[in-house]
Amino acid sequence: MIEPKSPDVHIFSLTPVPRLGTIILGTILKERGFDVAVIAEEIHPVKDEYFQDVQLVGISSTTSTAVRAYALADRLREKGITVVMGGPHVTFMPEEAINHADYVVLGEGENIFPELVEALDRGETLKSQPGLVVRGEEVHHVHAQRVKNLDDIPIPDFSIVMGMNDCKVRGTRVIPIQASRGCPFDCCFCSVTDMFGRKFRHKSIERVLQEVEKFNSKKYNIFFYDDNIAADKKWLKELLREFVKREMKFSWCAQVRIDAAKDEELLDLMKATRCQTVFIGIESLNPDTLKAMNKNQTAEEIKQGVAAFNAKKIPVHGMFVFGLDTDTPETLKGTISFAKYSGITTVQFLILTPLPGTRTYKELKSQGRIFTDDWSLYDGHHVTFQPENFSPVKLQEMQVWGHNKFYSIWRLIKKFMKGKFIDAAIYAYAKNINRLWKKSNKFFMNYLNFMSISEELTRRIKAFFDINEDTRVFSRVELAYQFKKLTLSQEEIKTIINNAKITIKDWYEITEDTIDKVKHQICADKLKVLANKSLPEVELKQELKKMDFKQEEINVILNQTDRKVKAWFEINEEVIENLKSKININRLKMFSNQVFCTFIGSTERSSQSGKS
Repeated sequence: MIEPKSPDVHIFSLTPVPRLGTIILGTILKERGFDVAVIAEEIHPVKDEYFQDVQLVGISSTTSTAVRAYALADRLREKGITVVMGGPHVTFMPEEAINHADYVVLGEGENIFPELVEALDRGETLKSQPGLVVRGEEVHHVHAQRVKNLDDIPIPDFSIVMGMNDCKVRGTRVIPIQASRGCPFDCCFCSVTDMFGRKFRHKSIERVLQEVEKFNSKKYNIFFYDDNIAADKKWLKELLREFVKREMKFSWCAQVRIDAAKDEELLDLMKATRCQTVFIGIESLNPDTLKAMNKNQTAEEIKQGVAAFNAKKIPVHGMFVFGLDTDTPETLKGTISFAKYSGITTVQFLILTPLPGTRTYKELKSQGRIFTDDWSLYDGHHVTFQPENFSPVKLQEMQVWGHNKFYSIWRLIKKFMKGKFIDAAIYAYAKNINRLWKKSNKFFMNYLNFMSISEELTRRIKAFFDINEDTRVFSRVELAYQFKKLTLSQEEIKTIINNAKITIKDWYEITEDTIDKVKHQICADKLKVLANKSLPEVELKQELKKMDFKQEEINVILNQTDRKVKAWFEINEEVIENLKSKININRLKMFSNQVFCTFIGSTERSSQSGKS
C-alpha cells in the first residue's frame, strides 16, 4: 500500500504524518492473512527492490499527489503488478485514473477493497459495481456504500507502516487517529461532504479509548484526523471526561470549527486533557466571502472564538483561503492583519483550490477559468484559476506576502524575547519554508507573470480593435490579421515579423521517468532533488555541475529530460527604429515595448542539439 508524497514543501513538511486510509485497509488485509506493508512516501522512500515478489499494490491519492500516484502506478503495471487506486482524487476522476490502474475504488474502501483482493487471490475477477471501476469496462461514478458503524473498522496496525517510528516532532511521536467521519456543513471548496457525507458518524467512546490507551504516555501526541471532531460537542465532552478520568498523559490536537469556542465546558476539558493545538478553518474575515463559501459563521463569531481559545491558552492554527470572487486586495490585507493581531499562534494562507468533487471546481470549470490541470499544483499553495479581482500572479503574491508579514523576523524576535522559544522556532521554520517555496517556484511565478502580461496585452489589443471578448490574440496568424486592419501590406507585415525581437529559452524538466532511464548509466540518486522541477538550460547545467556530474553525464541527462521551448516576440523601440526606413512606423507605436505573441510547446528529442 502506497501513499505518495506531496509535490512541494509546506508548513507540515517538518512533521509528516501518514494518512490512515492505506493503514486501515492494510490492517484489514493483514487480519485476513495477507502479507502487507504500507509506505507513506513522506516518511519512507519507495524503492524498486520492495516489489520483487509483490502481486498487488494499492495507491491512495489526493489531488495534489495524483501526478506522483499515476507515475508510480504506471511503473508498477509495467512490472506486471496489479494496481488498485483509491482516495479522494480518483473517486471524483475515475475516467482519468483508470488509464493508470487495473481497478479504481470510489469512496470508502473498507468493504469493496478487501473483497476485490480476496477475489483476485482466488483467481477470480470482479465486474464494475458500486464503488469499483474495472479497466476495460464502462466507467461510472457510483460510490461504495459508506461504513455505517465505524467501530467495525479495525484499530490501525502501525507496525505495517515502514518508518512509522520516524513520525516525531521535538522528540514526541505523532500518532494519527480517526474518531469520526463526515461533516454536517457544506463549504463550497471542500470535498469532504461528497467523499464522507454530511452525516456525522463517530466511533463509540469505548472504542476510541481502546485505540488511544496504548499511547498513554507523554512521549506521544495524538493527531485526530477527523474533519471536525467537535461536530457533536456532547460526544466529544464525554470522551474528554474519560481522558481526565483515566489520567491520559498524551497531548493531542484536532480540527474544529470556531463555534467550538462557544462551549466553555468543552474548552475547559480540552485544556485539562492537554490539547496542544486546534486547527481551525477560519477562511476569511470578509463577511461576503464567508457567505459565498457557505461557511455559516460570521466575522464577529470568529473574533470571539479566537479570543476564547486564547483565554484558555489553547494554541490556534488558523487556516485561511484567498481568492474567492468576493475577495479583493483590501479584504485580504484585512484578513492578514486580523491573523497578526488576534493572538492566533500559527497560520496557513491557502489559495482557493478547485478540487474535483467540489462545487468550486464545477463552477470554475464551467466558466472556463481553470487554466491548468497539472494536479501537482492543486495543493493550496498555487493559483490554478483566473480570480475575479486579481491577476493570478497578484493573488499568488498576496499569499506569499501574507506569510512574510505573519512570520516576519520582527515577530520572531518578539516571540524569542518573551521566552516563547517553541513559537520562535516554528516561526523560523515557517519563514524558511516560505523562502524555499519561492526558490523552488521561480518558474511558476515567471509563468504567472507571463500570463498576466499576455492577458493585459490581449485586453489592450481587443479594446483597440473592438474584438469580441471570446477571440484569442496569441498566434502569429492572428497577429498578421490585426496588422492588416492597420492597412499594412503583406510585405510590411512580413518585414515587421522578421524584425521583431524574438527571445527563446529551452526549459528542461527532470522527471521520475528521466531518473529511471539514466540510472543504469550514471549515479542518478543525486538527481532526486531536481525531480519534477523545470529549469532553463543554463541554470540546469549549473545545478548539475554543482552536483559534480561530468559533461558526458550531463549530456546523458539532458537527452532524457522533457524539453519545452518558451518563446515570445516583442516590438520594442529598437525594432521600430530599425523599421523606420522600411515602412510607415507611426501605426506601430501603440505596440512599443509590448510582448505581442507567445508560444509554449514541446520539442522532439531529435532536436536536442538543434536550434528551435
